[in-house]
Amino acid sequence: MKKKKKSVDFICESCGMEEYIPYQVVRDFDLMDPGDPSEPPRFSCEQCNGEMYPVEYIDVRGKTHTFKGKH
Repeated sequence: MKKKKKSVDFICESCGMEEYIPYQVVRDFDLMDPGDPSEPPRFSCEQCNGEMYPVEYIDVRGKTHTFKGKH
């Protein structure tokens, strides 16, 4: 049986701060986001207001997104 993911690790591309966001929140945001489907869900960093990207996330379409540093 496959273990359910509880959170997704996000990292700020500007300051490097990491934050764990509940998996269901990321998934719901991904489903509601009308933006570019080739881009992963992003959040604003509370520390510096930069953009936070998932370290690794498989989106609702099955595409894997992996953080590679500055975008």
